[in-house]
Amino acid sequence: MERDHDVRGLDPDRNPARWERVVGTIISAAAPELVRRRKSADLPELVLRWARPALATAATVALLISTAAVLRPGGGAVNVAEASVAGALVPESYAAWLVAGYEPTVTELVVALEEVP
Repeated sequence: MERDHDVRGLDPDRNPARWERVVGTIISAAAPELVRRRKSADLPELVLRWARPALATAATVALLISTAAVLRPGGGAVNVAEASVAGALVPESYAAWLVAGYEPTVTELVVALEEVP
């Protein structure tokens, strides 16, 4: 059911003094927040505010990738010193193609996909 709402009380022309009081109250209530935002708008503070979460995210990603490299299947335990992120994420044949700039044939791609554990 749709109701008609009486919004005539929001008309600034009906009671200008009341309207000015409302506007003044809103402006004075918002003033501290506006000052805070003006002060924190500089770039160094913005970077510092995001530095800690960004570093935490980067550390988490590095830990997950290192764990995946150490625990990858295909031959038992892997020496942490020998494990590489690229080796864990990209099969050896793909990596060789990428480094050489080689475009494999469809047959080579199928064979390489069969090698992936």
